[in-house]
Amino acid sequence: MKVGEDIKDMIRKDISLCEINRKTGIAKSTLYHHYKKIKGRKYKLVQISEEDKEKIGEFMGVFAGDGNYYFDKNKYQYKIRIYSGYYEGEYANHLKNFLTELFSKIPRVYSSSKSRVIVTEYYSKDIYYLIQKYLVWGDNKTKTVRLREIQSLDKSFLIGFLRGLFDTDGGIHKPKNKVAFGTASEKLAYQIKDILSLLGMKPGFYKYKNKDFWYIDIYGKRTDRFMMLIRPNNPNKIINRLTQL
Repeated sequence: MKVGEDIKDMIRKDISLCEINRKTGIAKSTLYHHYKKIKGRKYKLVQISEEDKEKIGEFMGVFAGDGNYYFDKNKYQYKIRIYSGYYEGEYANHLKNFLTELFSKIPRVYSSSKSRVIVTEYYSKDIYYLIQKYLVWGDNKTKTVRLREIQSLDKSFLIGFLRGLFDTDGGIHKPKNKVAFGTASEKLAYQIKDILSLLGMKPGFYKYKNKDFWYIDIYGKRTDRFMMLIRPNNPNKIINRLTQL
């Protein structure tokens, strides 16, 4: 439907876009396009700088581990979501602060009692394009997500990537002094193994017998070196040792 002067007058009179949409049936995305022309942008955009490679890498690790992307055709919105468990409230708060600093915009954070998760969310085409620059996946993200390549990436990016991935998809076993990654993506599993090897660690690498799931772990003194180098931010993934002081 064409947006005529009557609709533009409604925008000038500060009638909400929801109300105009209800009265006219014109899509909110179309109305917002004209709103920006008349009154300027209503919402603050994210600002993306890739200078800090370690932080960009960490975000990519977080998204690879517990992220989700959805494009809403009706609203023409790119939804980027990170999921944390109910028990990970402290990490969800860290994630909010980390992303606010990274993108110069506070994300929306809310709890879903139905699925028992904390959702950290952005509506941003720019963040989606940033993710696409470094990550790739097929129809099933869980089973196919991986970095596009690792050869040309900075060491700081790879350290950040492992940190974000460990904070979301990693685990610890204190009695055995062990840290581990688990993933259903075979290509990502091999990338984790290769990155750890590039960083001077010799990880164990296993595939479960009865399902497509890979397990990459580090034992003993290499665990201490891992914790010193990667410096996890999720309190549930930190072995409390001298290396954390």
